[in-house]
Amino acid sequence: MRDAFGRLIADPSGLDLAAKVEALQVAVGAGRASRVPELRWLVDGAGRWLAGDAPTIEAALGLEDPGAISRKGIAVRKARALLALAVAVGCDAKALQILRGTAPCPRSAEHLLNAARMLRCPKSANAIGRARAFITKCRSHGDA
Repeated sequence: MRDAFGRLIADPSGLDLAAKVEALQVAVGAGRASRVPELRWLVDGAGRWLAGDAPTIEAALGLEDPGAISRKGIAVRKARALLALAVAVGCDAKALQILRGTAPCPRSAEHLLNAARMLRCPKSANAIGRARAFITKCRSHGDA
């Protein structure tokens, strides 16, 4: 909630997501004028993250090693690769057959198949269903 001058008058933690992002954008804009180097670093990192130039706020601030991938990050990549293959070929069962090598892969999905194989994605009967559930869970927690 804002006053007539556009200043936030409500506690940002109680706002919805769109209002929180807007409040963060306003804070980034105001912080860029600061003469405090640490604040400008923080504001620049938040601005890069808001612009989508960094996958996480930690990466935007340079607080995480860009070459390091967590186990969860690998699991997210595998799940996304499985789901992309399933979408490209039209159904989960066909994607698993293609991944196992028991069905031909359409030319338009070969790059997705190669990515899934490079990541050593699971090939079990429930692999794509589990990947879908995992991504949904991650999104609800803000991780994916």
